[in-house]
Amino acid sequence: MVSKRLMMGLNHEDIPESDWDQIKAVMLCVERLLGDNKYLTGNTVTIADLFMVTSLTFLEVFNFDITPYKKVHAWVERLKVALPYYDEINTVPLKSFKVAVDSGEMTAQVKAAHAAMKAK
Repeated sequence: MVSKRLMMGLNHEDIPESDWDQIKAVMLCVERLLGDNKYLTGNTVTIADLFMVTSLTFLEVFNFDITPYKKVHAWVERLKVALPYYDEINTVPLKSFKVAVDSGEMTAQVKAAHAAMKAK
């Protein structure tokens, strides 16, 4: 939802409240999925954790706060410790992407790409 809006050239201020409501519902589902587990499928990190953590932390680009979702927040913090490469594969790229989004650079690039595709 949010990433689709971004790809259409919108920034975080332009995301409709209904999209945020859907994201909040997803966060509640992940809370339930985690239950009492350390990780998504139990007590061992799996590819499911890697996939989901990159998807959920992407929301930071749009200033979405995961801290109200206690289990999700604790899970992300556990992954930061459990994965020695977490910063390299997630934190660093997210910070760079956030700078591009916040500066308007990403929106300008997306609009230019859409214009180029339409011109073909």
